[in-house]
Amino acid sequence: MKRNTYIDNIPVEEAKAKYFNSLDIHGSFEELSVMDSLNRITYEAVYAKTNSPNYNAAAMDGIV
Repeated sequence: MKRNTYIDNIPVEEAKAKYFNSLDIHGSFEELSVMDSLNRITYEAVYAKTNSPNYNAAAMDGIV
């Protein structure tokens, strides 16, 4: 009995093109406050200036 698959085999480049064309990317960015950024996507990675918590902590004993 032949398996019924729902995915077509297409070349990787064609699959990537379909994926990126389906995204709503405008190719530009704007700076705004954190309070105005709800439901927005960052243009580049965001890194914290300090750790939280600001000391070495572990959920289990014996981990340094």
